[in-house]
Amino acid sequence: MTESTMAAEVIKLPEVLDLNALEALHTELLSKRGVHLELDASAVSGLGAQGLQLLLSASETWRLDQKSFTVSGAGDEFVSAVSMMGVDADVLCLDGEEHE
Repeated sequence: MTESTMAAEVIKLPEVLDLNALEALHTELLSKRGVHLELDASAVSGLGAQGLQLLLSASETWRLDQKSFTVSGAGDEFVSAVSMMGVDADVLCLDGEEHE
């Protein structure tokens, strides 16, 4: 099994990704640095600008670390919020479009 085909560790994102949820998420992301990562966004119904900023930063960090980073299960509300904030959803590698 090559490194790129190894199973990713999964973090289940909270229902609302706003300023109140970010400290815990940031800590959890830091603990997973250096491994392939999948963020399960299936429960997310609210996404604030600071939450999106954290996800974008994590995506870029994983890219620079040459580890896969994907966001799976993103519903219409999540994708719409990302789009309304002017970010191309592809940057977050939604639903399996991972980068390495």
